[in-house]
Amino acid sequence: MKHKACINLVPMFKRLSDSEKEAIAAISKSKYLNKGDLLFTQGSKSQDLMIVHEGVVKLSRYSKDGKEQIIRTLKPGSFTGELSLFLDETHQSFGAALMNCEICVIEGDAFKTLLLKHPDMAIKLLEAVSLRLYETEDSLENLGTLDIESRIAKKLLELADGKSKFVLPYSKKDLASLLGTTSETLSRRLSTLQNDGIIKMEGQRKIEILNKIELELLI
Repeated sequence: MKHKACINLVPMFKRLSDSEKEAIAAISKSKYLNKGDLLFTQGSKSQDLMIVHEGVVKLSRYSKDGKEQIIRTLKPGSFTGELSLFLDETHQSFGAALMNCEICVIEGDAFKTLLLKHPDMAIKLLEAVSLRLYETEDSLENLGTLDIESRIAKKLLELADGKSKFVLPYSKKDLASLLGTTSETLSRRLSTLQNDGIIKMEGQRKIEILNKIELELLI
C-alpha cells in the first residue's frame, strides 16, 4: 500500500500495528508539488494532517515590511497541520516546496475519528507535538543566546547528521533567514570557516566538514 510507506516515515506512527498503519493509509492521499509551489498559504484553512514523503518544505511568515522569516523546514517524515485538527484556526505561515515534493495528506475528520478509537495513537501525536514545542523553544533560545558563528556551526552539524559531506536542502538566503541573519553575514562567516580549514564549500550548496571538533568548539 503506497501511503503506508509514507506513514512508516513518521516517528510517532512507527510503533503502531500494521492494521493501524493501514487504517491511516486508507484515509490518505498524495499531493505533488513542484519546487516553489505552495502547500498552503498564510490565512488559509485546512483540517488535514500533512506529511512530507519526499522533498523538503519550508514554513515561513512575512512581516508587514515583506521580510521573510523561516519558522522551520519539514523533511521526509515531518508533518504539519496537527493544530488544525482540533482548533478552528487558519494557517499562521506559508508552506512552500524547496524542491519537488510528494505530500501525504491525511483527511482530518477521519483521522480524528481514528484517534478516538486508538487513544495510544492520540498520545503519540501529543508526544510529537510536545517534542516540536521543545525544538521551537530551543531554536528561540539559540537566537537569543548564541552568536551567529555558533548558530551556523550548530546548524551545519545538525544538517550533516553525522556525515562529513552534505548538500544544503535550501538556499543560503533561506538558511540565513532560518538563522536570523542576513545572506551577506552568512556568506562571510562560511568563508571564514572555509579559510580556517574547518569546512570546504563546493558551489552554493555542497559542504564538507573537514574539522568536526573545531566546529563543535564554536557552539
